[in-house]
Amino acid sequence: MTLRNAISAIILLFLLGCETSIPEDVKAIKEVNIWADEHEVTTKDFEDFHNQLDLRIASDTINGWWFSADSSKWKSSFTASHLNPNGTFIADSLSPAVQVSWADACAYCNARNGRLPTTTEWMAMTSGSYSPGNIWEGYFPLRDEGLDGFLAQSAPVMSFTAHETGLYDLFGNVWEWTSSAAEEGKYYVKGGSYLSDYNSGGFLPDYTMAFSADSLRADLGFRCVYTMTN
Repeated sequence: MTLRNAISAIILLFLLGCETSIPEDVKAIKEVNIWADEHEVTTKDFEDFHNQLDLRIASDTINGWWFSADSSKWKSSFTASHLNPNGTFIADSLSPAVQVSWADACAYCNARNGRLPTTTEWMAMTSGSYSPGNIWEGYFPLRDEGLDGFLAQSAPVMSFTAHETGLYDLFGNVWEWTSSAAEEGKYYVKGGSYLSDYNSGGFLPDYTMAFSADSLRADLGFRCVYTMTN
């Protein structure tokens, strides 16, 4: 985070003061003593945060990546952002916020008195079991059958039935950043995405990948957690 961003975050927390509290749309995960966002952070949520702090975020200076189903190739665009996942397509306000770096995800959660979950906490959020979500129905990168109603794209949050823990969008839709560090400069992600097929099993609870902290992808988002206090 730049000095300007850090100062902006401090000012926001000062202004919020004692009014800073745990958001309403959370579920208790008592096994690991946290509350978790009910669903992935949305485009609207992140844009409101961006506008409130007037932050310079990673997508202002780094190309974002997205997968073109038409060409079956990954492409990059300087104009890709949480508002325009592939540089041109305008995201729905309830779509998960994507093209967000690890540091920007951390800044968002910090501003809400929260943080990114660890991989252990993320596993507890799933209770070790799977429920259907938005995945690639076919063999990636070949044709996505789209039987779940979403063809090679993310779905608005809460489009699928909630998991038994009360959380939505845990499996598929978009990968979710965690706070757990992998090799230098990388952090683990969980949950798979709409590009995860049955062959890879990336959407299954035990599956883990790691991305560079500055990764910007159209299939990578996040949610926040909040430590329970007595």
